[in-house]
Amino acid sequence: VYGDKTVATSQVKDTDIEIKKFSEVNLEPIRISLGFLSLATKVPALIKEYRQTGKLNLIVNTITTINGSLPYTKTDKITLGGGTQA
Repeated sequence: VYGDKTVATSQVKDTDIEIKKFSEVNLEPIRISLGFLSLATKVPALIKEYRQTGKLNLIVNTITTINGSLPYTKTDKITLGGGTQA
């Protein structure tokens, strides 16, 4: 999410992942490809910010369910880029 616009979404996967009590599981990364042209048309302000600052401030929303019924939502604010002008 950039401002009030959704930039990209991932595909919904119906996968059960078993996590034993008091343990951890490494998941495969979810990759979302973004085309420059698509970004330029959807959110021109995002391109402008990147050109001015060399970084992008985005909000990432993760939404899933636990045990098929307990909703889980997590919101992260992330910054992409090194902060040098493009």
